[in-house]
Amino acid sequence: MSLGTPLAKIPQTGFVEAILWRLGRRQLVVVQGDSMEPYISAGDELLVAPARKPSVKTIVLAHHPTKPNVLLIKLVDRVRNGEFYLTGINKSASSDSRDFGWLANEQLVGRITSRVSS
Repeated sequence: MSLGTPLAKIPQTGFVEAILWRLGRRQLVVVQGDSMEPYISAGDELLVAPARKPSVKTIVLAHHPTKPNVLLIKLVDRVRNGEFYLTGINKSASSDSRDFGWLANEQLVGRITSRVSS
């Protein structure tokens, strides 16, 4: 899902997304932290689709570059030469590319497609 400007609301999971999740084509993640407030809150359950070339304004799930067991949910702010600059919406509560720089394409897990619950 590529989100327009201003950031659009993440849709509720519908029938097709639910089937894709049951078939293993979507990953379920539970949000921790408030770096994406007010759009995504701690405790929200989100579905993620594999994506290797998200566009600007897409919300993605990515591996933290220096903490191997940490996954990040961030907004693609800029793209250059296959690298991504990711930012949190709630910048005062976010660890993002302002702290660790650009992320390589290989660090992306996928894009957020829908919200299961909030």
